[in-house]
Amino acid sequence: MNGTISKDSISIPYGSILQQTGVAAQRGRARPPLRLLSLFLGGHSWWQRRSLRTSPTRTAFYLCGRLTDSGGPSNVSITALTFLLLYLGGLGAALVRHPLFGVYAYMLAFYMDAPHRWWGASLPDLRWSFLAALVTLVSVLRFPRQADRARWYATGIGKILIGYMLWMWIQSIWAISPSTHLDGCLLITKYVILFAILYETLSDETSIVNFLLAHVAGCFYLGFLAWQAPVSGRLEGIGGPGIDDANSLAMHLSSGLVTASFLFLILRGFRKWAVIVAIPFILNGVILTESRGALVSLGGTGMFLVLLKPKAYAKVFYLAGGLALVLLVYLSNGQYWSRMQTLETVTGSETELHSSMAGRVLIFQANMSMFRDHPLGVGYRGNVALSRHYMPEGLMSNIGVRSAHNSMAAALVDHGIIGGMLYAAMMFWTVRALLSLKRLDRYGLPANVGGLRAGVGGGLVVAFFAGLFSNFLFAEVQIWLLAVLASVCSAFIPQYEACSNNSQAVDAGMCFMVIPKGWRR
Repeated sequence: MNGTISKDSISIPYGSILQQTGVAAQRGRARPPLRLLSLFLGGHSWWQRRSLRTSPTRTAFYLCGRLTDSGGPSNVSITALTFLLLYLGGLGAALVRHPLFGVYAYMLAFYMDAPHRWWGASLPDLRWSFLAALVTLVSVLRFPRQADRARWYATGIGKILIGYMLWMWIQSIWAISPSTHLDGCLLITKYVILFAILYETLSDETSIVNFLLAHVAGCFYLGFLAWQAPVSGRLEGIGGPGIDDANSLAMHLSSGLVTASFLFLILRGFRKWAVIVAIPFILNGVILTESRGALVSLGGTGMFLVLLKPKAYAKVFYLAGGLALVLLVYLSNGQYWSRMQTLETVTGSETELHSSMAGRVLIFQANMSMFRDHPLGVGYRGNVALSRHYMPEGLMSNIGVRSAHNSMAAALVDHGIIGGMLYAAMMFWTVRALLSLKRLDRYGLPANVGGLRAGVGGGLVVAFFAGLFSNFLFAEVQIWLLAVLASVCSAFIPQYEACSNNSQAVDAGMCFMVIPKGWRR
C-alpha cells in the first residue's frame, strides 16, 4: 500500500518508508509482546495512517515539515517526531527549570543518533549533541550552584583532565598529522567542558540516579536495535559516534550493564522493574558484538565488585551474579564461544594473527617501539599513521594500518610520557576514590550510596579492563562516570574528614547520622 494523507498542504507517504528501509522485508512483524515497543524504537510509522483530525497533531506535523532542509512536504516517522519533541522539550526545560533536562537532551541525541538513522532524514541537519551541551552550559551558568561543593576544576580528576587538554594543545607544535591532532584537541576540550557540566549538574542523589537511568535506557535502546538487527557475524554500526564498531559498542554496553545491575539493587517500584527488563537486552547486545575484551573485562570487573558492593546487598548481589551467568549461557551461542576460544588460540594464518591474543602482544610491542622513538608523542591517533612502519603485514587491517589495541599504549605513542602519566593518574585517582568511599562503609555510609559507588566504579573498571584489549583512551562514557564519581566523593568525603576530628563519632560509626543535602538513607 502506498497511499498518502494530505492535510493543510502536508503530504505524508506511508508504507513506502518501511519498504525503503527494508525493515518490513527483513524482519516482518515484531514478536507480539514487544509489538508496541518496536513501533516506537524501530521507527515504524503506523500512526501516520490515521487521519489528522486534531489541531495539535496537524501542528506537530507542520513543524516537522517546515524544519526540514527543503521546507516543504516531509516524510515524518513517529520516532523522528517524538525525538524532536523530547529534544526541544528538554532544552526548554533546561533553560527554565534545571540543567539536568539539558543533560537528558544530550543523552537523547547521543543514543538515538538522528543523523545516522533512516528516520533522521526528516529532521534538520544540526549538531544535536553540541546544541544540547551549549544550552546546558548556559543553564548551568544561569542557575545558582550548591555553595558548599568543591568546584569542578578543584577536584583531582578535574585537574588531570585539564592537564591532558593543555598538553594536547602544546603537542600541536610537533604533531605528525596537524589536522587529525586538531580534531583530538577539540575532542578533549569538549570532554573537559562536558565533565564540568555533568559535575555541576549532578549534585544530589536524585539527579545522579536519573542520569544513570538515562544511560541504562540508552543502552537498552541500542540493545533493542541489536535484537532486531539481522546479524551475520559481529554486530557493527548500530551505535552512534565513538561506539559504532563492535569493540567500542561492547565496552559501552558493558558499562551500562554493570550500572544497571546496581541500580536494580538500590531502586524500588517501577524503576526497578524497568531496569530488570533492560538488562537482558543490554547483555544480548554485548554478546552479539562477540567482543573478547568485553567478556574478560566483565569477568575482571565482577571480582572487583565483590570488594565494592555494600554489605547490605551482599546476598542479593551474589544471587543476581549467579542469574547473570545463567542468562549469559542462555543468550549466547556456539559462534560466540568459538570466538572466545581465540583468546588463547594462535593459528598459522597471517590473516588470523591480529585477532588472537598473540597478535595483540605483537601490536603492543610495536607500539612500545614507536614510543621509544617518539618519547614526547606524535599527536592524536599518531599510532595509526606509524603502524605501517612498525608492524608486519599480517597485523594490518584491510586498509593497511592498525590502531593500538591498548589504551595505555595509545596514550604513550600519541601523547608521550606525559600522556601516559596522566592516563595512569586518571586510573589511580579512580581506584583511590573508590577505595576511599568503600572505607566509609564502617562509618555509616548509607547503603544506597554504596550501591551507586559500586555501579559507577564498576562501569569505570569495565572501561579500564577493556582498554587492555582496545584503545578506549577517549571513550566518552568514561567522562560521564568520572563526573558522577567526583560528585559522590565531593558530597561524602569532606563530611567524613570533618567528622574524623571527633574520635567518638568515628568509633561509633556515626559520621553520617546527618547526610548531605539531597541524599537519602
